[in-house]
Amino acid sequence: MKIKVLGNKFIRDTKFSILKVGRYVIKIPFSFAALREAKTEAENVQEAEKDLFFSLFLPPYKYFSVIKVIPYLSLFTDNPSWQNLIENYFAAAFKDSKLWEKKRIKDLSDFRYFLRFIKEYDFESYNWWENYLDNLKISSSSAHGDFHIDNILTENNKLFFIDWARYRPLSSRYFDLMEFYIFSKKKEKESWMNAWQEEFGLSEIFKININRSHWNAYGIWKTAEELKTIYLRKGLYKYKCKKYIEFIEKFKEIIV
Repeated sequence: MKIKVLGNKFIRDTKFSILKVGRYVIKIPFSFAALREAKTEAENVQEAEKDLFFSLFLPPYKYFSVIKVIPYLSLFTDNPSWQNLIENYFAAAFKDSKLWEKKRIKDLSDFRYFLRFIKEYDFESYNWWENYLDNLKISSSSAHGDFHIDNILTENNKLFFIDWARYRPLSSRYFDLMEFYIFSKKKEKESWMNAWQEEFGLSEIFKININRSHWNAYGIWKTAEELKTIYLRKGLYKYKCKKYIEFIEKFKEIIV
């Protein structure tokens, strides 16, 4: 049986190996942090199976302990109709958005690591950020949480989503909408932070109305999600600290 490494490395920077074995794709963790992430994803897949909306987009997962197996599916962008597919997807995803309850962003994600970072590197603004997170609200719903082109596959014009480690039953699909848009707009090797600043203020994405609060919420949510992952992977070194300090300072200038 032919085995092919998917990606540029056998063990990726995330400490996972992704292999194509025959008609299947296997994802194997190779560190304690990756093992913890694999367990989280397996638990989230079980949660997503109960989600009336996202259960429609789960591939047929099989688990052998923490090793995940799915059928090999086509890349999303290999489908000539991918733009129509994603527009139709977001139309369905936001069909009932007028009924979504507004909640504090602080209740829609884990901001402990963000506030820990602020306390360690920008202590003087800690109280300001706590107050900001208490007051910023956004319409709530379930969300995939890592919604970009690489995590979308297709078969016969049906969409399937992978990498569910950031799925939450209580989050906001506005994060997914803006995540997809920003990551599809940013240039190769450009940071999402730069793309966020360049696109900030856009009032519509895929015919979904958005406003300044959505842009603010996405920027702070994305930063918090990345800092959580970095802390758990023990990957917060000097360069990354500088990058996040600069972005958080810039973010505060934009939103104040």
